[in-house]
Amino acid sequence: MRTFTMDLLRLLCLGYIGVMLTCPIFASEQAKESCPHVKGWKPSKEELQQILLDHQQWLEKRYKREDSPEGRANLCNADLSNAELNDANLEAAVLSDANLSSAKLNRASLIQAQLPRVHLSGAELNNANLDFANLNGAILLEAKLNNAGLSMARLDGAYLAGAQMKSADLNGAGLNGATLAFVNLAAAQYMPASPPPNSFVAGIEGLSTVTFLPGRENGLVQLRELLQRAGLRDLERQATFAIESGRTKHAIADWPEDLSSVAEGVFRKVMFEWTTGYGLFPARALLIIVIVWALLVPIYASSIWKEPGKVTNTSGIYRIWPKDRIETREGMQPKLDNPAVVEPLHRRDISTLGWAAYFSLLSTFQIGFREFSVGTWLSRAQPRNFVLESVGWVRTVSGLQSLLSVYLLAMWLLTYFGRPFQ
Repeated sequence: MRTFTMDLLRLLCLGYIGVMLTCPIFASEQAKESCPHVKGWKPSKEELQQILLDHQQWLEKRYKREDSPEGRANLCNADLSNAELNDANLEAAVLSDANLSSAKLNRASLIQAQLPRVHLSGAELNNANLDFANLNGAILLEAKLNNAGLSMARLDGAYLAGAQMKSADLNGAGLNGATLAFVNLAAAQYMPASPPPNSFVAGIEGLSTVTFLPGRENGLVQLRELLQRAGLRDLERQATFAIESGRTKHAIADWPEDLSSVAEGVFRKVMFEWTTGYGLFPARALLIIVIVWALLVPIYASSIWKEPGKVTNTSGIYRIWPKDRIETREGMQPKLDNPAVVEPLHRRDISTLGWAAYFSLLSTFQIGFREFSVGTWLSRAQPRNFVLESVGWVRTVSGLQSLLSVYLLAMWLLTYFGRPFQ
């Protein structure tokens, strides 16, 4: 009995495997029989115009809900390479396995069109409407889809390498297994409703300008994970910028309804986007440090530009000679000076700018972390042992410069070596 049961299970398993293996064959045969045209058939110009005219009449019946199978454009397997189809209305038309290489379909309506495995290499589809179209397995190598609508379109397994998709609308598009390598997505609205595309995502352009609706950034997050796994750090930074800047923009846009969201958006804009672009421009933080250093040099110089030896009670910079310092004088042996000395740093010559630049540099790196203190390192490089201190408004400005610089330096370190926004 047990042997009979085991044999029966083996037969059932073999039968199941046989059915699974033969189903694709039956499906492919059915797909071939569903197209009435041979592969590569080429309609004449007059035939194509008649097909488009009949299709327009079929669409009018469809709009009136008069179901009629006759008249619908069926251009499957057709060779329409280099065809002029600008402004054509091919809504719900059948173009499966058609060759539309280098065809011009600018401003064409291809809503709900059946375009599986269609060849659109080098085709122009600028401002075309491909909403709800089936482009599974389509080849769009270097196709131009600028400002095209692709909402809810199916692009599973499509090959989009080198395609231009500036300002295209990918809201709800299916990109499962699609190849986005070398695609130009400048200003495109990227919100696919399927799993992430193929892992070959090198060379994507315009990724930092991609937009999305509030709460619909999950597609970009999935794409960023692919870029991270592929080791494409620059593209990963662009994706992060698109995600975070989009979130910030949506937070600020909610100001009539949620003031706390606006406050957070403004904070993110100033502290993260303006300083490092959420990691896209880490060197920008260092550039701001240098700019602040240079701008404060003339301000510090104004407090130094005084007659030497003149005693004032106003704000300024002082040079402090510490106690028990080593002093060397010409013709004398080095000795240990015991008293501490405080003297105003007053100059009225070209050296004023040098002292102001040095004080601004010390203020920039005044705050350090444990042994990491650039200000201390600079002080040790001085030929003589002294400390520059400030009082009054100069001290306030110097303190603010130190706080700003340490924040910017920390942002540069975090964004250059890490991923603080992921």
